[in-house]
Amino acid sequence: MSGANQHHLPQMLQRGFQAKGARGHTWVFKVGGSPALKRIDSIGADEFFYSEPSAHGEDTLDDRITTYESERLGVLLHNLKKAAAVPAPQEAAEIVAHFALRSGHFR
Repeated sequence: MSGANQHHLPQMLQRGFQAKGARGHTWVFKVGGSPALKRIDSIGADEFFYSEPSAHGEDTLDDRITTYESERLGVLLHNLKKAAAVPAPQEAAEIVAHFALRSGHFR
């Protein structure tokens, strides 16, 4: 979502790894540290890493990414989850393309 709490790996994907009985939390494993149960909204987040807030109210790159992820990508991921066998190739390709670009700096 656009704003101060933006994620390298979107929360919608992190939620797929929620800890049982701890809604909104997942386990974090760091080298040299003990596993810890953390809130998903605090994992892998930075402030305004695609664009600064607009001074005049126009859409920023963050706003556009948020709109796409909340309106189109959510539907694609839902379709992918409920696919009985082979997902629609165009939808799968769109998902992969989005995440390849969106998380390229995170590799």
